Amino acid sequence: MDARIETAKREISVRQIVTNVQSVFADGGDDTLAGTKRWRLELWNGITQDVIYGDFPFGFGMGPNIAERYNAVPIQQDAFQTLRNAHNSHLGILARMGIPGLTVWLVLWATFAVAVLRVRQRLRRSDPEAAGILTWLLIAVIAILGNAIFDPTLEGPQVAIPLYVFTGTALGMIARVSAGYPALKTTNGGSVN
Repeated sequence: MDARIETAKREISVRQIVTNVQSVFADGGDDTLAGTKRWRLELWNGITQDVIYGDFPFGFGMGPNIAERYNAVPIQQDAFQTLRNAHNSHLGILARMGIPGLTVWLVLWATFAVAVLRVRQRLRRSDPEAAGILTWLLIAVIAILGNAIFDPTLEGPQVAIPLYVFTGTALGMIARVSAGYPALKTTNGGSVN
C-alpha cells in the first residue's frame, strides 16, 4: 500500500520518500535521483578540493556563482532558475567564506548546543517545562541544520527566519536563567505566555 498526494509539479508518496532516502546512502535505483546525487557529489568535491587543498582557503566571496564555476547543472534545470550555490548550506559557507568562515560557523553551533544542554540540565528539576522547551528548540535547530546538508535551505527566509527565531528564543531563555530569573516567567510574577 502506498499513500499518494498529487501536486501540480509532482506526486508525493511513501514510496518516493523511501526511494529518496535510499538514494542518499546507496547507488543505483532511479536514474534521476542517481544523476542528482552524482552532480551534487561532484560539486561538493570540487569545492572542498579548491578551498581546503587548493588556492582558496578564504573562499570565493559572496559574488561568484559557485555552481557555474564547477559546471554543475542539475538534471531538469529550469533556464530561468539557475543554481548559484553548493546545494548544501554548510558547504556554501565553506565556498564563500573559506576555512575561517566554516570554522566560525561550526564553533557557533557547537557552542549554542553546549549552552542549551547545560542550562537544560540545570532546569530539568526546577523548571521541567522550560527544560522541555529548550529541548524542543535544540531539536528544531539540529533538524534545520541537518536538512541544510542536502539543501540550500538557509539561503532563503522560509527556513532561515525560523532557525534564528528558535536560536534567539533559546538564547533569551539561557540569558534569563544565567541572570537568576525564571526561564519562562516575568520578573513581576506573571507568565510570559
